[in-house]
Amino acid sequence: MTPAAALVNSAARLYRRSGAFPFRFAQGKLRHDPVVVDILFLNCLSHASQSPIRLLDLGCGQGLLFAVMDASMRQMGGVPCKDGRAGQPAVAYARGYDVAPVNVRWGQSMLANRQQPNFQAQIEVADIRTLELPECDVVVAIDVLHYLSFGEQEKLLLRISEALAPGGRLVLRIGDAEQLRASRISRWVDRVVAKVRGQGWAPLWMRPLLDWQGVLQRLGFAVTQVKTYRSWGSVNVLVVADKCN
Repeated sequence: MTPAAALVNSAARLYRRSGAFPFRFAQGKLRHDPVVVDILFLNCLSHASQSPIRLLDLGCGQGLLFAVMDASMRQMGGVPCKDGRAGQPAVAYARGYDVAPVNVRWGQSMLANRQQPNFQAQIEVADIRTLELPECDVVVAIDVLHYLSFGEQEKLLLRISEALAPGGRLVLRIGDAEQLRASRISRWVDRVVAKVRGQGWAPLWMRPLLDWQGVLQRLGFAVTQVKTYRSWGSVNVLVVADKCN
Protein backbone atom coordinates (compact mmCIF):
# COMPACT_ATOMS: atom_id res chain seq x y z
CA MET A 1 0.00 0.00 0.00
CA THR A 2 1.36 3.42 -0.93
CA PRO A 3 1.89 6.09 1.77
CA ALA A 4 -0.96 8.13 0.29
CA ALA A 5 -3.38 5.17 0.34
CA ALA A 6 -2.46 4.32 3.93
CA LEU A 7 -3.04 7.95 4.86
CA VAL A 8 -6.49 7.96 3.24
CA ASN A 9 -7.55 4.80 5.10
CA SER A 10 -6.32 6.16 8.42
CA ALA A 11 -8.07 9.50 7.92
CA ALA A 12 -11.38 7.90 6.87
CA ARG A 13 -11.39 5.70 9.97
CA LEU A 14 -11.71 8.82 12.12
CA TYR A 15 -15.31 9.08 10.85
CA ARG A 16 -16.40 5.55 11.82
CA ARG A 17 -18.16 6.76 14.96
CA SER A 18 -19.71 9.72 13.14
CA GLY A 19 -22.12 7.54 11.17
CA ALA A 20 -22.20 5.40 8.03
CA PHE A 21 -22.66 8.26 5.57
CA PRO A 22 -19.79 10.53 6.70
CA PHE A 23 -17.50 7.49 6.94
CA ARG A 24 -18.34 6.25 3.43
CA PHE A 25 -18.21 9.78 2.06
CA ALA A 26 -14.74 10.30 3.53
CA GLN A 27 -13.57 7.00 2.05
CA GLY A 28 -14.94 7.75 -1.41
CA LYS A 29 -13.95 11.39 -1.56
CA LEU A 30 -10.39 10.82 -0.38
CA ARG A 31 -9.85 7.82 -2.65
CA HIS A 32 -11.28 9.33 -5.83
CA ASP A 33 -10.43 13.01 -5.43
CA PRO A 34 -6.75 13.37 -4.47
CA VAL A 35 -6.78 17.11 -3.79
CA VAL A 36 -6.66 16.89 0.01
CA VAL A 37 -3.74 14.46 -0.04
CA ASP A 38 -2.07 16.54 -2.75
CA ILE A 39 -2.20 19.61 -0.53
CA LEU A 40 0.07 17.77 1.89
CA PHE A 41 2.34 15.84 -0.50
CA LEU A 42 2.84 18.81 -2.85
CA ASN A 43 3.93 20.94 0.09
CA CYS A 44 1.10 23.46 -0.32
CA LEU A 45 0.90 24.22 3.41
CA SER A 46 4.40 25.64 3.64
CA HIS A 47 4.89 29.38 4.02
CA ALA A 48 7.71 31.89 4.37
CA SER A 49 7.96 31.77 8.16
CA GLN A 50 9.31 28.70 9.93
CA SER A 51 6.95 29.19 12.87
CA PRO A 52 4.01 26.80 13.40
CA ILE A 53 1.20 27.66 11.00
CA ARG A 54 -2.14 29.14 11.90
CA LEU A 55 -4.42 27.46 9.38
CA LEU A 56 -7.92 28.35 8.19
CA ASP A 57 -10.04 26.06 5.98
CA LEU A 58 -12.92 28.01 4.42
CA GLY A 59 -15.80 25.83 3.29
CA CYS A 60 -14.19 22.91 5.08
CA GLY A 61 -17.11 20.47 4.70
CA GLN A 62 -16.74 17.67 7.23
CA GLY A 63 -13.09 18.48 7.86
CA LEU A 64 -11.32 16.07 5.51
CA LEU A 65 -8.17 18.18 5.42
CA PHE A 66 -7.87 18.09 9.20
CA ALA A 67 -8.50 14.33 9.24
CA VAL A 68 -5.71 13.73 6.73
CA MET A 69 -3.35 16.06 8.59
CA ASP A 70 -4.01 14.29 11.87
CA ALA A 71 -3.51 10.88 10.26
CA SER A 72 -0.26 12.08 8.71
CA MET A 73 1.09 13.28 12.03
CA ARG A 74 0.04 10.04 13.69
CA GLN A 75 1.56 7.75 11.04
CA MET A 76 4.48 9.77 9.73
CA GLY A 77 5.34 12.11 12.58
CA GLY A 78 4.56 15.23 10.55
CA VAL A 79 3.03 16.66 7.43
CA PRO A 80 4.57 14.95 4.36
CA CYS A 81 6.71 16.89 1.90
CA LYS A 82 7.26 16.39 -1.84
CA ASP A 83 9.59 13.43 -1.37
CA GLY A 84 7.06 11.64 0.85
CA ARG A 85 9.03 12.16 4.04
CA ALA A 86 7.46 13.80 7.06
CA GLY A 87 8.54 17.32 7.84
CA GLN A 88 7.40 20.80 8.68
CA PRO A 89 5.29 22.77 9.08
CA ALA A 90 4.13 22.27 12.62
CA VAL A 91 0.58 23.46 13.31
CA ALA A 92 -0.25 26.06 15.93
CA TYR A 93 -3.99 25.67 15.34
CA ALA A 94 -6.44 24.83 12.57
CA ARG A 95 -9.91 26.34 12.25
CA GLY A 96 -12.52 25.19 9.76
CA TYR A 97 -15.71 26.97 8.74
CA ASP A 98 -18.68 25.66 6.77
CA VAL A 99 -22.19 26.97 6.18
CA ALA A 100 -23.89 23.53 6.41
CA PRO A 101 -24.63 22.49 10.04
CA VAL A 102 -24.67 18.78 9.16
CA ASN A 103 -21.12 18.99 7.74
CA VAL A 104 -19.95 20.80 10.85
CA ARG A 105 -21.58 18.20 13.10
CA TRP A 106 -19.76 15.38 11.30
CA GLY A 107 -16.50 17.32 11.37
CA GLN A 108 -16.78 18.02 15.08
CA SER A 109 -17.52 14.34 15.70
CA MET A 110 -14.40 13.40 13.72
CA LEU A 111 -12.26 15.74 15.80
CA ALA A 112 -13.72 14.30 18.99
CA ASN A 113 -12.93 10.77 17.77
CA ARG A 114 -9.20 11.47 17.73
CA GLN A 115 -7.85 9.49 20.67
CA GLN A 116 -4.62 11.50 20.83
CA PRO A 117 -5.13 14.72 18.88
CA ASN A 118 -1.97 15.77 17.10
CA PHE A 119 -2.89 19.44 16.78
CA GLN A 120 -5.47 21.90 18.05
CA ALA A 121 -8.45 22.10 15.68
CA GLN A 122 -12.03 23.27 15.65
CA ILE A 123 -14.85 23.42 13.09
CA GLU A 124 -17.70 25.91 13.28
CA VAL A 125 -20.82 26.90 11.37
CA ALA A 126 -20.12 30.19 9.60
CA ASP A 127 -20.84 32.10 6.41
CA ILE A 128 -17.43 32.90 4.96
CA ARG A 129 -18.89 35.95 3.22
CA THR A 130 -19.30 37.71 6.56
CA LEU A 131 -16.91 35.80 8.83
CA GLU A 132 -14.31 37.91 10.60
CA LEU A 133 -11.07 36.14 9.72
CA PRO A 134 -8.44 35.86 12.45
CA GLU A 135 -4.80 36.54 11.67
CA CYS A 136 -3.34 33.44 10.02
CA ASP A 137 -0.49 32.03 7.97
CA VAL A 138 -2.27 29.69 5.55
CA VAL A 139 -5.81 29.79 4.17
CA VAL A 140 -7.30 26.87 2.23
CA ALA A 141 -10.45 27.22 0.11
CA ILE A 142 -11.19 24.19 -2.07
CA ASP A 143 -14.08 24.32 -4.58
CA VAL A 144 -15.72 27.18 -2.67
CA LEU A 145 -15.33 30.52 -4.44
CA HIS A 146 -17.65 29.77 -7.36
CA TYR A 147 -20.59 29.67 -4.92
CA LEU A 148 -20.01 33.41 -4.32
CA SER A 149 -20.86 36.23 -6.72
CA PHE A 150 -17.93 37.94 -8.45
CA GLY A 151 -18.15 40.87 -6.03
CA GLU A 152 -18.28 38.58 -3.01
CA GLN A 153 -15.30 36.61 -4.33
CA GLU A 154 -13.15 39.72 -4.52
CA LYS A 155 -14.28 40.98 -1.12
CA LEU A 156 -13.43 37.63 0.46
CA LEU A 157 -10.04 37.45 -1.26
CA LEU A 158 -9.25 40.97 -0.03
CA ARG A 159 -10.19 39.99 3.53
CA ILE A 160 -8.02 36.88 3.23
CA SER A 161 -5.10 39.03 2.08
CA GLU A 162 -5.59 41.33 5.06
CA ALA A 163 -5.79 38.40 7.50
CA LEU A 164 -2.68 36.64 6.19
CA ALA A 165 0.59 37.43 7.91
CA PRO A 166 3.48 38.63 5.70
CA GLY A 167 4.65 35.71 3.59
CA GLY A 168 1.37 33.89 4.16
CA ARG A 169 -0.18 31.53 1.62
CA LEU A 170 -3.61 31.00 0.06
CA VAL A 171 -4.38 27.55 -1.35
CA LEU A 172 -7.28 27.36 -3.82
CA ARG A 173 -8.87 24.87 -6.15
CA ILE A 174 -10.87 26.73 -8.76
CA GLY A 175 -12.71 25.83 -11.93
CA ASP A 176 -11.43 27.12 -15.26
CA ALA A 177 -14.42 28.58 -17.13
CA GLU A 178 -12.27 28.82 -20.27
CA GLN A 179 -12.78 25.08 -20.65
CA LEU A 180 -16.36 25.55 -21.91
CA ARG A 181 -17.66 21.97 -22.10
CA ALA A 182 -15.86 20.96 -18.95
CA SER A 183 -17.13 24.06 -17.18
CA ARG A 184 -20.74 23.11 -17.95
CA ILE A 185 -20.25 19.65 -16.48
CA SER A 186 -18.47 21.04 -13.44
CA ARG A 187 -21.28 23.54 -12.86
CA TRP A 188 -23.89 20.79 -13.03
CA VAL A 189 -21.98 18.64 -10.51
CA ASP A 190 -21.50 21.59 -8.15
CA ARG A 191 -25.19 22.49 -8.33
CA VAL A 192 -26.14 18.92 -7.44
CA VAL A 193 -23.73 19.01 -4.50
CA ALA A 194 -25.19 22.33 -3.33
CA LYS A 195 -28.72 20.91 -3.59
CA VAL A 196 -27.81 17.83 -1.55
CA ARG A 197 -26.28 20.08 1.12
CA GLY A 198 -29.52 22.04 1.37
CA GLN A 199 -28.17 25.15 -0.34
CA GLY A 200 -30.73 25.06 -3.17
CA TRP A 201 -30.02 25.62 -6.85
CA ALA A 202 -27.79 28.61 -6.29
CA PRO A 203 -26.12 30.25 -9.30
CA LEU A 204 -22.43 29.51 -9.81
CA TRP A 205 -19.93 32.23 -10.62
CA MET A 206 -17.07 30.87 -12.73
CA ARG A 207 -14.03 32.64 -14.16
CA PRO A 208 -11.35 31.66 -16.68
CA LEU A 209 -8.10 30.75 -14.97
CA LEU A 210 -6.39 33.87 -16.33
CA ASP A 211 -9.06 36.02 -14.67
CA TRP A 212 -8.52 34.27 -11.33
CA GLN A 213 -4.80 34.90 -11.64
CA GLY A 214 -5.41 38.54 -12.48
CA VAL A 215 -7.62 39.12 -9.45
CA LEU A 216 -5.09 37.48 -7.12
CA GLN A 217 -2.19 39.45 -8.57
CA ARG A 218 -4.08 42.74 -8.15
CA LEU A 219 -4.52 41.84 -4.48
CA GLY A 220 -0.77 41.37 -4.03
CA PHE A 221 -0.33 37.63 -4.50
CA ALA A 222 2.26 35.75 -6.52
CA VAL A 223 0.35 32.88 -8.13
CA THR A 224 1.64 29.41 -8.95
CA GLN A 225 -0.39 26.73 -10.72
CA VAL A 226 0.28 23.46 -8.91
CA LYS A 227 -1.88 20.79 -10.53
CA THR A 228 -4.77 20.43 -12.99
CA TYR A 229 -7.55 17.92 -12.35
CA ARG A 230 -9.60 16.51 -15.21
CA SER A 231 -12.53 14.31 -14.24
CA TRP A 232 -15.79 13.55 -16.08
CA GLY A 233 -15.00 16.41 -18.41
CA SER A 234 -14.53 18.96 -15.62
CA VAL A 235 -11.32 20.94 -15.26
CA ASN A 236 -10.20 22.31 -11.89
CA VAL A 237 -6.87 23.81 -10.97
CA LEU A 238 -5.01 23.74 -7.65
CA VAL A 239 -3.07 26.98 -7.16
CA VAL A 240 -1.06 28.53 -4.37
CA ALA A 241 -0.98 32.30 -3.99
CA ASP A 242 1.80 33.67 -1.79
CA LYS A 243 1.28 37.06 -0.22
CA CYS A 244 3.97 39.43 -1.38
CA ASN A 245 5.62 41.40 1.42
